[in-house]
Order: sequence, then C-alpha cells, then structure tokens
Amino acid sequence: TIREQVGQLLVEAICLKSSRDGSAAWAHELVMREDVTSGFLALVLAALQTDAVVGEAQAMSMQVLNRVLEDPETIAEGQRVLADTLQDAELRATAKESLWNMVLPWGGSRKALNEKRHLLGALDDLIAMGYATSDEQQILKHVQARMRSSENGPGEMQGASNGIAVAGSGGIGAAGSGGVGGGGGET
Repeated sequence: TIREQVGQLLVEAICLKSSRDGSAAWAHELVMREDVTSGFLALVLAALQTDAVVGEAQAMSMQVLNRVLEDPETIAEGQRVLADTLQDAELRATAKESLWNMVLPWGGSRKALNEKRHLLGALDDLIAMGYATSDEQQILKHVQARMRSSENGPGEMQGASNGIAVAGSGGIGAAGSGGVGGGGGET
C-alpha cells in the first residue's frame, strides 16, 4: 500500500547518515543558544527549590548524619580527639580564664579579683595599725566602702576621690592639710 511505502521512505530518510548528522547539529545549536541555557537553568533551579525536593534532601541529610554520628568508629575517634584536646594545658588555662571572666561581675580576671582583695586587706591593716588620725581612718573607710560597692575592677573606680578629702583635716591628700600631698599641718 501507499501508506506503508511512505512510512518506509520516512524511516529510511530518518536513518540516513546525513539526516542524523543534520539533526545532531540542529540539536547542538539549539542547546547552545543563550536563551535555551538560561531557561533550562531557571527550570532546574525551580525544580530544586520545590518543597518535595527540599524535604527529600533534608531527610537524606538527616539519615546520613545519623549514620555518621551513630557509627562506633566515629564515636571512638571523636572521644580520642576530645581527650587529646583536653590534655592541652594551654587550652585548659585559656578556658579557665575565659570562664572566670564570665563569672566575675565587673568582667575582670581572677588576678584582678585577687588584687582587689589584697588592696582591701591592706586598707584594713592601715586602719587597724592606729597610726592614722580619725579623719584619715574615715577617708580609708570611705575608699574601702567604695571599692566594695564598686562594680568596676581595681584601678577603675570612677571618681574614687570625690567627696573623700576633708579640707583642713590633716587627712591623706586633703586640701590645706598636713597629710600626704597636703599643704601644711601635721606630719
């Protein structure tokens, strides 16, 4: 029949080498066009961002992660690395200092806390020695109280001298006094 003969001719035409080469060249040119590649890229990105793909990727990631974390060899290696890391004396000292810096209310170090305690003890000793006049003892007590109530570390007390010096008292650093830094009076 004629239909069969036309169909056979079409099959033979499609199978000719020149037809195949021409089709391949046309397909290559089509794929290499900029509008086709950008459209294909947009299509792939849109497909990758669908809820189904994202959900499957998350599920697969969780499965892989769980398998890795539950692997006895991974657990043993992690414990070994952690034990080796904790043996590092410098790391432990740094961690200890960091923890102290977080715990102390004024953000100072343990060294600063010890210095503050030492200064408070020295003020106690000066007051107890009895060499200071009553005005000087009062000034020392004010400094001591300021240090205890201060949220700043030693050497950072804001306005530590405000309101402490008493004029003409003979106290430490008092204006017109005979104390340290004063201008006359007792010695």
